[in-house]
Amino acid sequence: MKFTLADLDDDYDVYLGMKWLIEHEPRMHWGKGEVKIPIPGAHGRSVTIKSQTQTSVRTLSSREFKREVRKGRVREVYLCRLEMVEPVLAPMPITLEVEPSGEAKMAAAIREETEKEVPEGETAEEKAEREKDETLHRGWSKVMSDPSFHPAARRVVGEYRDIFCDEIPKLPRRRSVEFAIDLEPGHPPPARPPY
Repeated sequence: MKFTLADLDDDYDVYLGMKWLIEHEPRMHWGKGEVKIPIPGAHGRSVTIKSQTQTSVRTLSSREFKREVRKGRVREVYLCRLEMVEPVLAPMPITLEVEPSGEAKMAAAIREETEKEVPEGETAEEKAEREKDETLHRGWSKVMSDPSFHPAARRVVGEYRDIFCDEIPKLPRRRSVEFAIDLEPGHPPPARPPY
């Protein structure tokens, strides 16, 4: 083994580097406060290093805390406040809006689109498909460039773009026969859960 001498503070006796950790693969048991280091060639035997300090802290009620203070058993007090700042992947509503001032810009963009040259020999179906793709691309670009769209959500949506629907599903078309379950006249539907 190679050792590197370093000036350590009073809290630490040794630093274990990444090379040592990779080579020896110690198993950390955080709850027990111990580290097990396998002995090479010893068929499952290991060296166990246990912490000398107790890691658990008991939570006190306000009544117990007052009693401990009154008896002089409290030397230090730590106050911890947990607060949710911003979740990493928050559900974000996606809204596409056209502001009143943007209506003229939208009309100009539509006019510009209609004035584009149509490739020769393009059928009506090909034209409809091309226009659909262009519309979807513009909508996708607008959503992805929206500054209110959370960066982490943008990354996930971009990575899994292929699983998102290109179009919002619509209701099925009306059929000539409507399906219904007729109840007995004068009887209300049963007021119980379905399962």
